[in-house]
Amino acid sequence: MTLRGSRLLTAPTKPATKPAMVITAGKLTAQTDQDAQAEDGVELRYGELLLNADKLSYRVVEDLARAEGNVRIQHNGNLFTGPLLQKMELAPLFDAVVAGDEVAEKKPHPALLLEACRRLRLHPAEVTLIGDSVNDAQAARAAGCGCLLVETGYNEGEGVASLAGAPGLDAILPSLADAVQWVLQHRPARARDATTR
Repeated sequence: MTLRGSRLLTAPTKPATKPAMVITAGKLTAQTDQDAQAEDGVELRYGELLLNADKLSYRVVEDLARAEGNVRIQHNGNLFTGPLLQKMELAPLFDAVVAGDEVAEKKPHPALLLEACRRLRLHPAEVTLIGDSVNDAQAARAAGCGCLLVETGYNEGEGVASLAGAPGLDAILPSLADAVQWVLQHRPARARDATTR
């Protein structure tokens, strides 16, 4: 059986040029084209890779980095999300996209929402999350955001109706279209700002 590939789900093509490496830290010493030593809140970005560490030494000739202390390595969460939104011609509709693996904690922790607020330069109280699960409601409440839940989502296989009246939950609505209408009626200034870009 021959399967046809999806134009929307193809992996992004690799860039022809080597991506730039950026190292930031509280203390950084380097010799051009030889090595770099960094400590105190080290962050290394290289293409889709993000490395955080207490200390880092990087040798240019060997293209070798050595991290020490509390080390966290992750891929930029937009590796597939960004290209998918672009192929569907939806990317221009978003001022920021934050994927789950771009933050250390997963929902219901508020880290994802707080990062989105930071990128958008909005206070959490100015934001309404539209979600479909108890984790979304808990994350919104912990972040200080408003929250709407739609009945059409996953929610661990359980309906969201049982969450009616939960603290921080503004409404449970049948669909995403209903949630958009709710925002337009209840948060008209923010909705107008978002639709006039």
